[in-house]
Amino acid sequence: MKNELIKFDITDLAISEMKNKTADLKVTDNKERADVTVHLLQVKKIRVAVEAKRVELKADAIAFGRNVDKEAGRIKELLLEVENPLKEMRTKYDDKKEAEKAEKERIEAERVAAVQKKMDDMRGFPECAVSETACGVKSAIQRLTDIEITQEEYNEFFMDAKHIKKTVLAKLEDIYTSAVAREAEDERLEKERKDLEEKRIKMDKLEAARKKKAAAEQKVKDDAEAKRQAAAKKERDAMQAERDAMQAERDAMADEKRVLEEERIAFNKSKKPVAPTPIPSPEAHAVKVSELAKDPVPVVEPEKPSKYFTVLYKFKDQDELDAWFEKDVAKNIIPRGGNVAAWSAEDLFAENSRLEDELEAK
Repeated sequence: MKNELIKFDITDLAISEMKNKTADLKVTDNKERADVTVHLLQVKKIRVAVEAKRVELKADAIAFGRNVDKEAGRIKELLLEVENPLKEMRTKYDDKKEAEKAEKERIEAERVAAVQKKMDDMRGFPECAVSETACGVKSAIQRLTDIEITQEEYNEFFMDAKHIKKTVLAKLEDIYTSAVAREAEDERLEKERKDLEEKRIKMDKLEAARKKKAAAEQKVKDDAEAKRQAAAKKERDAMQAERDAMQAERDAMADEKRVLEEERIAFNKSKKPVAPTPIPSPEAHAVKVSELAKDPVPVVEPEKPSKYFTVLYKFKDQDELDAWFEKDVAKNIIPRGGNVAAWSAEDLFAENSRLEDELEAK
């Protein structure tokens, strides 16, 4: 390399000297600028000469390199004609082996996945059986029992599969026992519910019958009470009517008493005999009593001179009137002459007062 650099007519030492000479240069005026320009042109001239020499020296090398590349390409093409078929044969074989390997891996993955799925299915038996009836759980136990665990099928998972089957069967047996107990309890509760429902229906019927009977009895009582109240009201109305009639009678007797008193006073003042009020004869009285016995309803009475005769019309039957006649008329009036018309005003007044007191006492 150094021998070839000598051909450039410049050395590293010369370059170093130029560098030292130009290191302290500066441009502050035209003279200094001109001095810098001289050194610049000298350096540039040497650089251009070096570049020209480089091109000259490299021309043969570039031509040689091109020839080398061309020959190498020709030889490479010839070699590739041999290499490429070999490479294709090898690649084809490698691809086949890779495909076979991938297929084996796929088949193995599918086998493992299938085995895993079978084991997962066995693990899932209890979860599915929890909501089943005892019969359904028993069927699940039988299905799991029928599953055959073989070395050929499960291969490296053979022991795991056997353990899973054994564990799951134990769980299913527990679930079956619980299901049987639960169904027995459900059956007992259902029977109790039905019994209670039947009893409730019977009680409802009895209650309905009781209410119906009570309603009927109450209706009878209500009807009887209504009739009783109606009868009581009718009786009260009749008693009120009778009391009103008696009060009216008392008022009339009071008025008559007042008139008799006035007559008595007037009689005493005048000292003259007062003509007595005509009194019916015993025969007319007997006819009246007979009529009253036939019709006890009070009739409109004719105008009477005293309350004595008003009392006669208040008797309800013949027996009561006869008893009164026997007691008062036969013992008092007839023994005194039987002629009431001959009585004095004082006698009539006294007799009327006595009869009024007896009436009020009754």
